[in-house]
Amino acid sequence: MAMEFKDAFDPMRALRHGYEMLRREPAPVLVGGFVMFVLNACQGQGNQVRLPNSGGDPWSTGEDPFGGGNPFEGFDEAMLGVVLLLLGVACCVGLFVFAIKSFVEPGTWRVGERITMDGAAGLDTLFSGKDAWLPMMGYKLLTGIISLGVFTVFALPGGLVAGAAIAMDRHDPNVPLIVAGVFLVMLLALPAVIYVALGLQLGNYAISIDRLGTMEALDRSWSLARGNRLRLFWFNFMSGLLALAAAIAGMLMCCIGLVVTVPAATGIIFCAQANAYLLFTRDDYEDFALIKEIGAL
Repeated sequence: MAMEFKDAFDPMRALRHGYEMLRREPAPVLVGGFVMFVLNACQGQGNQVRLPNSGGDPWSTGEDPFGGGNPFEGFDEAMLGVVLLLLGVACCVGLFVFAIKSFVEPGTWRVGERITMDGAAGLDTLFSGKDAWLPMMGYKLLTGIISLGVFTVFALPGGLVAGAAIAMDRHDPNVPLIVAGVFLVMLLALPAVIYVALGLQLGNYAISIDRLGTMEALDRSWSLARGNRLRLFWFNFMSGLLALAAAIAGMLMCCIGLVVTVPAATGIIFCAQANAYLLFTRDDYEDFALIKEIGAL
C-alpha cells in the first residue's frame, strides 16, 4: 500500500531524504542542481530590451512615454533594426533555454528516482530524459496556456475597474479606484492561479518518473492533487525556504558560495520531489533501497 500524501509529501522527511541523496551521490545531484540553477537564472533575466529615449525617464515624470503617438517615433531605421534584432535574439535564447530545461528536468527527477529505488545513480541518469523531452515541452506549454487563461478570466473584473478609472480621465485618474481594481485582481486571480498550478504540478513528475504523455500526465496530476493542495503548498513553501536559506548562505560567503549552495539546494529539492512522488504512488515503497537503509520517516 502506498504512503499517504501527508506522509509522502511531508517536507521535513522528503528534504532529509534529498540531503541523504546528495551525500550519497553528490556528482549527479550537484551537476543537475547546477544546470537547473543556470537555466532558471537565464529564464529569470527575462527578455527585456530597454528602448532608448532622450532626456530622462518618462515613466518617472508621469508623462505619456510615447507622447500619445507612435511608440517608435524618433527611431531611425538602423536603430529600429537593432532593437528588433535584439528582440529576435532574446526570443531565440528564451526558446533554446526552454528546450534545454525541458530535457534536463526529467533527468534531474530521475536521479532522485534511481537513488530512492536503487540506492545509486550516475551522471548518465541526469541526461536520460530524451524520451520525456517532447511530452515535457508540451506539458509546459499546455499548463502555461491554462494558467494564463485562468488568470485572464479571474483578473477581468479587476482589470475592468482599473481600466475604467484610467479611461474616465487619463490626466487625473481615480487612484483609489485603480487600487481597488488591482486589489480585486489579486483577490480573485491569485488564489485561482495558485489552485490550478498546484493541481498541475504533479504532472511534471508523472512525465519524468511514470513516463506518461502530456495529456495523461495532466489527468493524473489533477487526480492526485485532489484534496491535497494545502499539503502540496506547504511542501513547496518549505522547499522555497530551503532555497532562500541556501541563497543567503551563498551571499554571506562573498557571493562565491552561491555556485555551491544554490545548486546543492536545487538538487536536494528535485530529489525530495521525486522521492515524495514515488512514496505516494508506489505500493512497494518499503522495498526501495533508500527506505530500507534510513527508513521512511
